[in-house]
Formats: sequence, structure tokens, C-alpha cells
Amino acid sequence: MRPRDFNRSWTSKFHVPTIQPVKRRPVRVTSYRDHEPNRADTLSSRYTHHKSVEDDFELEEIVGEGAFGTVHAARCRATSKRYAVKTRTADKKNGVPKLSDIVNEEITNEAMFLTAAKHENCLSLHALYIHPDDNTYSIVTELCHGLDLFEYVVDYYRKNVGIGMKERDALLVIKQILQAIDSCHRAGFAHLDIKLENFVFQKTEEEISKLNADLDSSPDSKPVENILKLVDFGSASWFERAGYAESSGDYREGFDDEYDLQKLTGTAYYVPPEVWQGRFSSRSDVWSVGVVAYTMICGVRPFENATHTKNMSASEVERHVEFNIRTNPTVKFTEPAWGGVSKETQELIKGMLQPASMARSSAAEALELINERLL
Repeated sequence: MRPRDFNRSWTSKFHVPTIQPVKRRPVRVTSYRDHEPNRADTLSSRYTHHKSVEDDFELEEIVGEGAFGTVHAARCRATSKRYAVKTRTADKKNGVPKLSDIVNEEITNEAMFLTAAKHENCLSLHALYIHPDDNTYSIVTELCHGLDLFEYVVDYYRKNVGIGMKERDALLVIKQILQAIDSCHRAGFAHLDIKLENFVFQKTEEEISKLNADLDSSPDSKPVENILKLVDFGSASWFERAGYAESSGDYREGFDDEYDLQKLTGTAYYVPPEVWQGRFSSRSDVWSVGVVAYTMICGVRPFENATHTKNMSASEVERHVEFNIRTNPTVKFTEPAWGGVSKETQELIKGMLQPASMARSSAAEALELINERLL
């Protein structure tokens, strides 16, 4: 398996092959701070080991690299099962590594969220290893063998040059994305880094084809579907005062209202207007899903304007996108590909890309609409 480069830039059209690096009422809950000690205790008692991860796992090939550290495939020495191991070294302050800083911040922003979001479309945590001797920690999760969604969409467009992505194929993928973030929101937090690269298929196409070929021919046999997993919870933030606003009416009553961000987070192309202003809610994730959906269906990213950015560097393009989102965040459905997309699906995506967060669909509402479209 080749390593994934999570710093890639985008080509304006998917069929260009070059990829350069670079209405139920919600349950009212108390502040997440009242529950966080329980999460910390669970993390410590059930998942945490104060020793080297290599005591229990044999590290194999690298499957991902980026600013977050390195991810290896690894085999459990006791069971021979394979997992993913992400290892990161502690930050240094005044030249001295501070593991406590990593434990206090990174565990909260990743391992705790992995334990909170319990859904088949979210990556699951297996163990956490803290290495006091070399000031590193390792998060052990399930291992996904398939393409990430960026690779999947590029591959789809390469195989269907001049056709684009079929509406139903896109909706099936978007449904899995919404299921993942809806589970995060119900657990009391926003992911805040929703993008194509942060979704990975559990298995390869070859593995799925073999599983389906091995099915018996009985009418009760259902084809095996590839499961899409949401990964990288390092930017996530808890809702501070109230539970998930499942409907627009609940949102206006104060559930899951906008909160101040401690730091700007996310990837420029997917960042909603309110996050650029230092605020977030669950609706921020929904905006990012809307960008993903728009990009998958028509092959270009909104707000980029490929004609203007053709000769720009990656950083210049990001600044251009940021300026467009800040100054004119209304999405235009003018690409030729939209001519073949139903009005209902266009309205679904428009609902996710409303500039004002209060006017935006919730993940639950968008998911309900997608289920209706698929039926």
C-alpha cells in the first residue's frame, strides 16, 4: 500500500490526472465539561498503556504521512490482527519536550473524540500508547485499506471522462458522510475538518469484489457495500452549552448555538463563513459536506474560479478562496454538470451551503432528505 500524502493540492477538474503534493426533539444535556472527566477516566482505564507501542505491535509499511506525524500499518503480536498506528512526538518548549502538553491537548482533540463518536462510519479507537521515555504517543485504530475519498473521486472521473459522477453514486457517498458527522454531533462535538481527504474506505475495490463473488446465489444475499470512515479528529471541538440542534427550530431556541473557536481550524476550501470569523457550530460541518458534495458532482470546487487561479500557487489559491468565502459566500450552480442533476439534489446541496449558519440544514435534516431522494 502506497503512503497517502495529506498535503496535496487540487486540480481544478477531476479529469485532469495531475495531483500535486501540497424532527425529534433533542435531549437537553448539561455542559460537556460535566462529562469530560468520565471520558478521561474511560480513556485511561480502557485504552491507555504507558509503554512503547512496539511492545504489543509490529510496525509495518507507512500508510500515511503529514503534519500530524506518521501512520503505519501494524500487526498485533498477540492476535496477528492488523491495525493503524499513528505516532507523534511531543511538542518542545524552550528546547525541552513536554509530553504533558500533548496528553492534555491532543488526547482531548483526538482520542477522546474517537471514543465518543461510535458509528460504523467513524474510525474506531483500539488503544492509546504513551511513551514517557521518548516523549511520543501512539494512537492505535482500525486499519482502512481502501482509497481516501479524494483518490476515489479522482479515479471515478478518470474512468468516466466527459460524463462526471452519477447523481445516485454521489448521494450514496454523501449519505455515509452525513451519517458520520451526525453521529459526532449527537455525541456533542463538531469535527471541523470535513474534507475529501478525511474520509477513507474500509476496504479496497478488489476486496469488495471478492466478498461479493463469494456470496451464495440465494435471494436473501445482499451485496457487500464498502464502508466510508471519517478520520482525523484533531480539530474537533465540543459544544459548550447545549445538545445537538437536530432541527432548525431547535437551533433557534439555543441548542448547539455558535461558539467561539480557540483557533482557526480546517482546510481553506471547506471552511464556512462563520469559522473565518472565529465561530462554529454543527452547521459548520454541514457547510463542509456541501462543498464535498458540490465538488463530487460537478468536478470543481466552489469559490475557486479555475480561470482566475490557473497560474496561482497553492497558497495564493487558498487566499483567493478565503477572500471569496468572506466577501461573497453565495454558491453558484453554473457548471455544465449541474444541468443533468435533479432540482431536488441541487436544493439539498444549496441547503447545506447557506451562508448564514442558522439557515443551513442540520446533518439530520440533510440525511432525511437524502434518504427520500434514494427511495
